[in-house]
Amino acid sequence: MSNKFLRFEDGKISLNGKELMVNSASLSIAPGLDIERVYGDYDSRINGARVEFVNFHPNNHIKGKLDISFYISADIISVNNVNRLFELAEIGSADKAKSKISEMPLNNNIVGRYTFDNLYLNNFSFQLSPFSLIRANASYDIYGTIKKIPDSYFSKADANFAHSLKSFSDIKISNELSSDEFEMTSLNYEINVERKVNNRIRANESSTVKNSTSGALPFRVSCEKIESNVTIESNNMPDNLNEYGDSSYFYSENTAKSVADIFLYSLSGDRIYRFQCSGKIMNQSLDISEGQHAKSKIVIKEVIK
Repeated sequence: MSNKFLRFEDGKISLNGKELMVNSASLSIAPGLDIERVYGDYDSRINGARVEFVNFHPNNHIKGKLDISFYISADIISVNNVNRLFELAEIGSADKAKSKISEMPLNNNIVGRYTFDNLYLNNFSFQLSPFSLIRANASYDIYGTIKKIPDSYFSKADANFAHSLKSFSDIKISNELSSDEFEMTSLNYEINVERKVNNRIRANESSTVKNSTSGALPFRVSCEKIESNVTIESNNMPDNLNEYGDSSYFYSENTAKSVADIFLYSLSGDRIYRFQCSGKIMNQSLDISEGQHAKSKIVIKEVIK
């Protein structure tokens, strides 16, 4: 059978040397090019100089993007270890285990038949819905090029997946625990980082760069901002919301932030990890339609850096 076409079942997806149970992946890469034009010879038909194309000129690094959707399992995110694939998650933990994100790239990455280095995480999210495995999404920036390798295949492993049934969080609005009348139907957690690319002239203009298959690379990719937010779908929403994003019913100068604690449990019932978003209510809404229960959405945002 021809192997010219790669089936999804045969494609290996491994980031930072760690295999993931991915259900979709999108990889793209492109150079940044400008078109150079100059005025050329005189043309009597237009009574002026012709504009001539000279060449394409790079205006940036070779840059790519990787988006993946995958299932969370205990060997990827656990109480004792957060793989560097999702180090943003560790920032968002209740214990604040890390004060900043590493600026070192993730290397040894494989998607299908292609391998590449210089991978930087900028978004990580997951959604909880009853009686479902926890599916997550992550987005990365890639600098440098990709290389083709022989076909790589997953090695079968017994994965202990995270399940949503026990994972719904405790919610505190302005330090008051939500009442028994407050019932969540779904929850989406997301954490984002904004990065800044730094370059050096000597690092990008030397002959070694021109001869390198990876091309020019950033000297540093720094972390500028980190924010997390949680979107809660429920039957009710907090009342007495004030201009500070708190409930004015409990408000004082020392009012605590609204907090969502999220606990991930495996299929075997073991707690895998705890996430927390502690901040202000940014938005809330209520939808009522015929034949449906009332549905509320609440958005809490935290600025970590």
